[in-house]
Amino acid sequence: MRKFRLNGSPSMLRDVGLVLATGLMTSCTQGQLIDLARTSPGTFISQADELKIGAQAHPKIVSQFGGAYENADLNAYLANIVTKLKKNSPQPDVPYQVTILNSPAVNAFAVPGGYIYLTRGLLALANNEAEIASVLAHELGHLTERHSAKRYSVALKANIITRILEVVEDDPALRRNLRLGSASLLARHSRDQEIEADRIAILITQRTGYDPYAGISFLKTMTAQNSLKNKINNTSSLVGQVDFLATHPAIGLRKIKAFSFASQLGLMPDRKKRFRKSYLTKIDKLRYGNNRDQGFVRDRTYINPQQGFRFKVPTGFRIQNRKHLVVALDSDRNVMLFDSRPSSPEADLEDVLGRHFSLGRTAWNTRKTIKNGIETVSGTASYRKVNHQIFLIRKKPGKIYRFWFISSPDQTKALSRSFRQTAKSFGSLSATDRKLAVPRKLHTITVKPGDTVARISKKMAFTEMRQQRFRVLNGLASTATVKSGQQVKIITN
Repeated sequence: MRKFRLNGSPSMLRDVGLVLATGLMTSCTQGQLIDLARTSPGTFISQADELKIGAQAHPKIVSQFGGAYENADLNAYLANIVTKLKKNSPQPDVPYQVTILNSPAVNAFAVPGGYIYLTRGLLALANNEAEIASVLAHELGHLTERHSAKRYSVALKANIITRILEVVEDDPALRRNLRLGSASLLARHSRDQEIEADRIAILITQRTGYDPYAGISFLKTMTAQNSLKNKINNTSSLVGQVDFLATHPAIGLRKIKAFSFASQLGLMPDRKKRFRKSYLTKIDKLRYGNNRDQGFVRDRTYINPQQGFRFKVPTGFRIQNRKHLVVALDSDRNVMLFDSRPSSPEADLEDVLGRHFSLGRTAWNTRKTIKNGIETVSGTASYRKVNHQIFLIRKKPGKIYRFWFISSPDQTKALSRSFRQTAKSFGSLSATDRKLAVPRKLHTITVKPGDTVARISKKMAFTEMRQQRFRVLNGLASTATVKSGQQVKIITN
């Protein structure tokens, strides 16, 4: 495969750009050039190369998402669904491989070579086999239409055009508009591919015997889940969180387009089965939430059994647990960051603190304490109109733990004591912590006579928003009720 770089290097311009530049630089407008990139046919990646790319990427993707979720029965169940779907796909003879990723994020995606990935977080959120079939069919649509290769080619074309015009037009405003134009081009291309994959999924699922409207229902559930997470985490968007809504854009438009397309085909909702009972049986006892190596959030306490420590964030702060970072925010947008890093045992913590923003140790008004063999250096400073309060803790040689609090100046005084209490709460695990530091599980239960949403929600392993969590998990509207004999999902410790 010929290798093209996307960084506007001389070799790229020589290979491709100068050909375009000869006839187009002086005669085409910005809009015409962007339109040329959008409509230019073909890709730079062959199907053989796609197979190689997928094979090389597969182990890296599995590792990045916490490994594969080992459940032979569930894996065989999903593989059987794909086998049925691909018989009705545009390319039934192409091999496909489904992998369940051991991640709590709600995500599904495909890479060249027939590799399809679903996270256990997405499996937990789905409520029937037809919804999972719609997700798998959507990813089959991406693969059969070679969307990854096309996106790469469109990105290259957009980049080439931007670079060529930057060479000719030494105009900052024009360069800025070109960058925005290229970004818009890529966004439109991504959106159009999602809608195309949705349409393919509707046709595949309908031909396979599933309710083609199940995918639309699942889009609604995922929207509700995202809204609930935003409320739980005191944020309007999960910054840095890779999930389905991030990798599958324009979800509102997609719901409208998908419903319209299904209606135009004369398809009716609920005319075909969704297979709820069989699906909920398969995902019973599915692991839910974070893995042990990421640590666990229990109310306002973060517990890391792998490294043997815990701490408690201030009242009003909500914890977002990332792979290498713990973030907590309150409703006023004050932030706490916690991480750890290797360090030389001889490193001076005051010097380490002083390197933040290159302010120097004297600017941080540092304070040093040693208690029970644990060294702590704290400091406060104002930088870029917000206040920073940092605690560096060395519990053992070779590693530094950092609490970093960022607050608005008008609230720093009121929060300062809580910040100190959080840093002081850092310590070894208690017996109670160890009991809580186990992965949660999803359980399928049957609604009994007299059961209500409120009564069943009390069984959920959370201290707040139990009813809201239960409703979203089961795809129930805000006024929906449960019926005796109905199967529902709950989360338990």
